[in-house]
Amino acid sequence: MRPYPVRAGLCAGLFLLLLAGCSRSLSPVASSAVQEAVNGAARAGAARGGDFYPLTIGNWWHYQRSFRVWSEDELIEDYHATMTDEQVCTDSWMDRDYLVDRGIETADDGNVSRTWVLARQDASGLFEADVATNQTPSCDASAGMASARARAAGPEVEDAPDVVSVRLESISDPARRTAMIGAWRDMQARIALVRQALAPAGTRADGPLPGELHRLGYPLRPGAHWFIRDEPDLQLEAIVEAQETLHLSAGDLPTWRIRLVWQGSFHRPTDRIFMWFGRSGLMRVYYHLEDTTGLVAENDQVCDDFVLASDRVVQ
Repeated sequence: MRPYPVRAGLCAGLFLLLLAGCSRSLSPVASSAVQEAVNGAARAGAARGGDFYPLTIGNWWHYQRSFRVWSEDELIEDYHATMTDEQVCTDSWMDRDYLVDRGIETADDGNVSRTWVLARQDASGLFEADVATNQTPSCDASAGMASARARAAGPEVEDAPDVVSVRLESISDPARRTAMIGAWRDMQARIALVRQALAPAGTRADGPLPGELHRLGYPLRPGAHWFIRDEPDLQLEAIVEAQETLHLSAGDLPTWRIRLVWQGSFHRPTDRIFMWFGRSGLMRVYYHLEDTTGLVAENDQVCDDFVLASDRVVQ
């Protein structure tokens, strides 16, 4: 199973997922007059809504992503990739106008995948069209042609071999091997649920659903909450926990830490799913899943560079 990214829709910041490339820690800093001034500006922007999240053609973000699976002291899988997201054009769907965010993920083994997310924003929140992310919008046809040429020359992206399953099959103890393989199958299902919950429903096997995902609800403030998804078989609630300043190689950036909580049999008390949004975009997406056998899967995606169109200098 390829460790899919959580693109939060706009990994214009997710997605999914992930870290490795930042030179400084991601812990919040102590309160100070300077930080309070910066955070005050972030609070004001979040309170206004409508223009909190950057949506402008030319915005660009770069991420480091890692996906790890381990059990006890044994590292079973260690996947790394870089991701770029760029807002490239506008498109319409169901009589609404959206800004198209093109994401490109390049794994360490050279595999490349492309996705497109349609986003819009108003005073009440940030929304994403619930359509398949692997379909090239007509306004980005040149990128779609490039992908088609690559596929004609050979598969641009295929699911990577399930390295975890291969390694678990090699466990010598039969009882432990059976238990660990069963645990990994359960973990795969839970990872797929995270991906399903965070990605537009068009990526699901039952096809695209009408409507939109509610990515952010304005105004942002501690305790605010909304449902990203509210379906009979899948409920994903977003809860704003607090403001946090992330120490990234791209700078010290004030963000809102948002915890995601799902309901149902796949939920575990030890599950942790978080997203960090700021006025500069989606800065981090993280999830940590555990199994009763001791199997752990962790995915982390962190922004290490970005350029906003409003900051570009015109020569």
